[in-house]
Amino acid sequence: MSSIAAISVPKDGQIEESDEEEFGLTDREEADLEKVFAREQNAVVNAEAYMEQLARELSILDGVHIVPVLLIEASEKFVRVI
Repeated sequence: MSSIAAISVPKDGQIEESDEEEFGLTDREEADLEKVFAREQNAVVNAEAYMEQLARELSILDGVHIVPVLLIEASEKFVRVI
């Protein structure tokens, strides 16, 4: 079992920290918490991968939209020359 500093809440409502171990996590609770934290870590990793994918797609879209703009500018210059 893990040792956790306990917080006592007396009837007057004043919170005091205690060095005494008043409760702890069971092995099962600790394993469950580790699973939750692992899922959260995966969510962060997945979010980072998703952001990288979106950045790549945005870059591609920027390139797709720049070509027509450049073509319009080139045709406007051509029209001015004529």
